[in-house]
Amino acid sequence: MYDKCAFIKHCVDNAKTLSEPLWHLFACVLNSFSNGEDLFDYYSQNYPGYNPLATKKKFKNASKYNVSCKTISNYFADCAKCKYKKGEKYDR
Repeated sequence: MYDKCAFIKHCVDNAKTLSEPLWHLFACVLNSFSNGEDLFDYYSQNYPGYNPLATKKKFKNASKYNVSCKTISNYFADCAKCKYKKGEKYDR
């Protein structure tokens, strides 16, 4: 996923300084992975104000939202260049 999705790569590479809207979208995307919660917690640990309970709560809250590449592209311009871009749901 890291090599195919500029958004995922950006989130992983910039976890220390990622904006809240992008962090929320990252959590939404990771909710579709079987190990998504573990991944979200792992990358959240790079954030200076990391709090494991708040991270778990944020991940659970993100599960309420369906995110598509189209949604992400509203916040992350590099999605416009993606050859894998999907419209209705995030399915890489």
